[in-house]
Amino acid sequence: MDLDELVHHVRALVPLLRQAGIGLDYTRLHRDLCDWLTPRHGRVLRAWGLQFTKPADANGQGIPGAKKVQPGFWDGFDPAGADAGADLAALRAGLGEEAGTVPAMWGFYRTTMGSDLRVRGALTRALTAEHAALSLFGLHQQGRRQSVHTPGVSPGAACRLLLAQGDGVGQAALEERLGILLTSADAGELAHHLRSLVPLLRKAGIGLDYDLLRRALRNWDDPQRPDAQPGLRSMWDRDFHRKDPAA
Repeated sequence: MDLDELVHHVRALVPLLRQAGIGLDYTRLHRDLCDWLTPRHGRVLRAWGLQFTKPADANGQGIPGAKKVQPGFWDGFDPAGADAGADLAALRAGLGEEAGTVPAMWGFYRTTMGSDLRVRGALTRALTAEHAALSLFGLHQQGRRQSVHTPGVSPGAACRLLLAQGDGVGQAALEERLGILLTSADAGELAHHLRSLVPLLRKAGIGLDYDLLRRALRNWDDPQRPDAQPGLRSMWDRDFHRKDPAA
């Protein structure tokens, strides 16, 4: 957050760029430095991170050939990997933070967007949803030897599995917790309530479908998808009340 420290690090970077023949947009750099200590700080960080992880080509266009929705980091995560602990710690650093403003997470984003959005540091619904899902995954996976990404397991199904374990969490308490989650007004509130549920699931060894979770966080309060929230609420409620949670 210190502007003098930022300038110091940029000054150390410039000789490397000069040696490699790489230029900088100094008009943009001046604007970003001016914005560093303002509420636009997050936009500056996000723009730098998005361009670092997926830079524009020489013509300023986005790299072609990427799918609209790429598999999340959780899809290929190896809990036994040498970097697993450090990766999960980086993801947990994003809990409660705005998407794109935690440099340790930059390398884990898979959201694709156009070059113009990247340059502007746009805070899109897709990026916000992936950030929340990654942060929750980092919290959920901590200390677990098996991947907690479990395709097909919704929050409702996970609560039903938790109830079936009889681990001191009563049906009334779980119904209340799930009810609060299902009545979330927006995606931010949904992520907040999921954050309180995930430690219970981690302790019980119950996973979640993080692909589903990312989609839910993306679409929950999208005015272009008015049927998404009621549809998810209904599905998750049915998942909880099924007699056979695996059905």
